[in-house]
Amino acid sequence: MKLLKTAISLYLFGFLPSSVFSQESGLWEKAFARPHGAILPGEILYEPAKFMVRNQGQKIRVGGKYLAPNLTRDGSKTRATIVWGGRYSGVACVSSDREEMLKVVDLVAGDEVLATGAVDRFDGEWLYLDECTIVSGVTLFHSRDPKFILGAWCGVYQGRTFRKRVFERGADGSYLQTIYDPARGQGWQPWSIGTKTTTVRRPSANTLETAFVGPRGEYSWVRFKILSHNTMSDRDGARFHRCK
Repeated sequence: MKLLKTAISLYLFGFLPSSVFSQESGLWEKAFARPHGAILPGEILYEPAKFMVRNQGQKIRVGGKYLAPNLTRDGSKTRATIVWGGRYSGVACVSSDREEMLKVVDLVAGDEVLATGAVDRFDGEWLYLDECTIVSGVTLFHSRDPKFILGAWCGVYQGRTFRKRVFERGADGSYLQTIYDPARGQGWQPWSIGTKTTTVRRPSANTLETAFVGPRGEYSWVRFKILSHNTMSDRDGARFHRCK
């Protein structure tokens, strides 16, 4: 029973391994939020082997919460740890530059930061970024920003994928929404109404409200509860995960 409760909790907050997200229909792939265009630790740890193959030696930018500087014994380097949603795995931002080291050891644990460095290695828990620099004082997720909803969201109810909602911005800055249902053959079939102008409101940090805009006003109003940076739920209990 304890293991079952743990599994349920991990599912609700989006921390289960990729096998859980392998839907029988094969309609969607898990995606991740990228605030400020940065990669989150969760995206790296989701499929670390693939991430290493794709990014070995490349300079990347990672967003997360600063944990600790971890100065080496001889004082030649800092190994600043950056996490999101955990404490025992994430990104190790390694620097031997004296000015950068002084800045790093002065940071406050829990600060949201952006780290930039070249992908070096993965030891099973930490991805190492070589000659890494850190920018502090950033806000990765604004608690009142409706732009959280931008992208594709795949709905799952009782283990089955049943819908995809795609939110984007129009040329005039308005929100646009396209809804898809699973096609009889393979892939997605868009609703006949096409892409519609949509109002998006965020009345609280964990709530988003959407509605189509019609000639007589708003309709098809939906309220989502934000469970994590990659997961929402609706009033019927369906989970919507960021997807491709």
